[in-house]
Amino acid sequence: MKIRTKLTLQFIFISAMIFIIALYFIYKQFQKHIEDEQYTLLESKALMTAEMVLRDEEKLKPIVQIPSQNSDLPTTGNTAIYNDNFECVFRINNSAPITNARILSEVKQSGFLKFIEGGLQAVGITTNSNKNNEFLVVASDVPDYSKLKQLRNILFFSFFIVMLAVAAGGWFFARQSLKPVERIVSEVEKILPSNLNNRLPLINQKDELSHLVITFNKLLGRIEEAFQLQKSFISNVSHEIKNPIAAIDAQIQLAKTKFKENPEASNMLDSIHEDIIEINETNDKLLQLSKFYSDKASVKFEFVRIDEIIFDSIDYVSKSDKLSKINIEFIQMPEDESKLKVLGNEFLLRSAVINLLENACKFATDQTAQITLDFSNTYKIDIDIVNKTKSLTVDDLNKLFEPFYRSVNHNSIKGSGLGLSIVKSIIDLHHFSIAVSMIDSDHINFNISIPTV
Repeated sequence: MKIRTKLTLQFIFISAMIFIIALYFIYKQFQKHIEDEQYTLLESKALMTAEMVLRDEEKLKPIVQIPSQNSDLPTTGNTAIYNDNFECVFRINNSAPITNARILSEVKQSGFLKFIEGGLQAVGITTNSNKNNEFLVVASDVPDYSKLKQLRNILFFSFFIVMLAVAAGGWFFARQSLKPVERIVSEVEKILPSNLNNRLPLINQKDELSHLVITFNKLLGRIEEAFQLQKSFISNVSHEIKNPIAAIDAQIQLAKTKFKENPEASNMLDSIHEDIIEINETNDKLLQLSKFYSDKASVKFEFVRIDEIIFDSIDYVSKSDKLSKINIEFIQMPEDESKLKVLGNEFLLRSAVINLLENACKFATDQTAQITLDFSNTYKIDIDIVNKTKSLTVDDLNKLFEPFYRSVNHNSIKGSGLGLSIVKSIIDLHHFSIAVSMIDSDHINFNISIPTV
């Protein structure tokens, strides 16, 4: 989950919890207000009824309770007066039940009591008649919660409206808060090994992000220093190795002239000479790889003919290794020469194709490679290099472009393991694509796909 989404959800959750608590408090307070208002009205009703009825106190007689014949009738309010013996002497609603003696006792003791009777709000009050006789007045009624229901509906509607506003506001403010982070990420993505001297701009020096920028700039400084050290180390070591290698090779050539008559010594010197050549090639590739990684920004691109690069590469490989055989095939060669041109660096593209052809011939069981240029697709040019070789595993195919990787099946063949890594770097620099696959158990195919301009 992205930070912006996470912050928005957290903001909505916290706001919802606070708003729910606030709405619940408002709802309960309004409910209490309605109930208190109802009790006040019942109290007034009870006192007014008592004042009117007790004027003719002598006419009041105990009323015999008649059980209600229909229990399905809705419960209604009532006002009743009880004498000192808890006998009902007056009531407005004859179907209403008699108040429990225990409750009447509590009313008599306290003088005023609020209680719930049969789901109705009720108040009980003690009062004296003109003859100073004590009576108990109980008034009850159904609470009017209609306004409370209206308020509940309004609160529910308000909750969803406010939550929508909170979600929109949270999304907006999360975006505003993360804008500096997005700007930092954008600047970091522009930093490559070739421009490690770049630094992130420092706008505000008082917040946490400025501290992050300062820390990151310090890290870039240390990385740049390490890269420069690595670059100079590989370059210096490669140059330093060249001189003793050349000296050793010269001495081997001299020794061969002296041991012409000794076949065993001559064969040994030839083997050493081959090892020296391999070391020299590895050293050159290391130097090339180091220079390539450090000087990408200085690479110049121009329109070059891909067919000429292919022919030059084939010619170079054929001359350097007389045993190598390379067959070439064109599919739907375009009539317009401009279709043969691609945007790239001629030297690097030639180097990549040469490495692929040398690799194909060296690891082919018959030292033969087949290269095909396919122009049948309007949007791209496909270059396929196929050779017959030992079967490779899926793990081998996934690691072929890693520096120094050698397949177990090819350990017996001399090589540095750097050629394909250099090819991959050159192809990536040109924003082309390269893929490797086994056509069958005996043939492997390297495909370079070049988008047409």
